Amino acid sequence: TGGSGEGDGLRFTPSEGLDFGFGGFGIWSRTAYSPIEGNVAEGVFGQAPYAFFLHINFMKHHEVPNVEGTPPEIIGMTRPEVRYDVHDGALTLNTYGSFKDNSCLGSWVTSFSSSYFFNTITVGGHVIDNFNVVALAKEGRGLSFTHSSTFTFSGGSVTAIEEQNSIIGVTCGNNETIADTNFSYVGVSETHMGCLFPKRKYIRHHA
Repeated sequence: TGGSGEGDGLRFTPSEGLDFGFGGFGIWSRTAYSPIEGNVAEGVFGQAPYAFFLHINFMKHHEVPNVEGTPPEIIGMTRPEVRYDVHDGALTLNTYGSFKDNSCLGSWVTSFSSSYFFNTITVGGHVIDNFNVVALAKEGRGLSFTHSSTFTFSGGSVTAIEEQNSIIGVTCGNNETIADTNFSYVGVSETHMGCLFPKRKYIRHHA
């Protein structure tokens, strides 16, 4: 029930973890250090099956804890230190973490939400690997980006089942740049809205 304002005891605990989506999110991440791979999210989501919220002011003074699996070079460092001192602005989602081989089926506001994902000097930016979306509703968005850096889609698709829908494949709230030549849009009302592409502008395109 992440992001819904409801306590775990209201729905998640009584259902023994089976009812987790409608409260808001499936996986709601506030870090770029963890691999998110091989997940299947199905159901009705109040917001998004997958979401990243990485505002720089969130826990920016907290140090990375020494827990199993943490890369030794970032233990005890703050988020700005990892980003600038260790990687000199080249840190990406894929440096320590990943978003790979995930999928979702159902209805939502957006299937993938990225808010405040940091800038990077790495060519291609942050890579989303093989993300597959099947939207059952008539409305919604495939992927949404707000105040986020460049993203590259490496394989995957957004598929809308309803014939007369208003589903948009990708929306960009602040002219984010995306590279999606290796990504498919099937049956959506529009493929892109508000996005920029490498070396060209692309504001809106109908499927």
